[in-house]
Amino acid sequence: MSKELRDALTAPQRTSLTEEASEVVAHRLRQKFGIELQISRLYVDSKEVDLYASKDDFCVIGEATTRLGKRVVIELDEKVEYIMRKKPELLKPRYVKVIYTIVALGEAIEEAKGHMGAHMEGRAYTNHGAHRAKQKVNRGN
Repeated sequence: MSKELRDALTAPQRTSLTEEASEVVAHRLRQKFGIELQISRLYVDSKEVDLYASKDDFCVIGEATTRLGKRVVIELDEKVEYIMRKKPELLKPRYVKVIYTIVALGEAIEEAKGHMGAHMEGRAYTNHGAHRAKQKVNRGN
């Protein structure tokens, strides 16, 4: 048996898409922005967000899904708005919304593009303009 095969068989296996998403998103943030974050789930009342981490004035918030449809994009925005109202201290002045997916439907990509300049990057949809929405809410607009 080759060393690569043995290592693959004995390595700890990811148990969920959310765990994979956490690893990939953390890696991309580290790679692109030099930010080290430990991503985990977040619960606010009855709302659950698959991916959340914060450090200083920055946070990431998002979902992991096998199939990205338009509704997931809308639901993430609704959850972020809810958290802004109920627990504003969780959202930092700078934040990124992310959706990690295996399959993104065309309608979902278009919906994401309509939400503050989103773009696709490998298996992760990210939104780097999200902080503008928070600034509007904080000013009461």
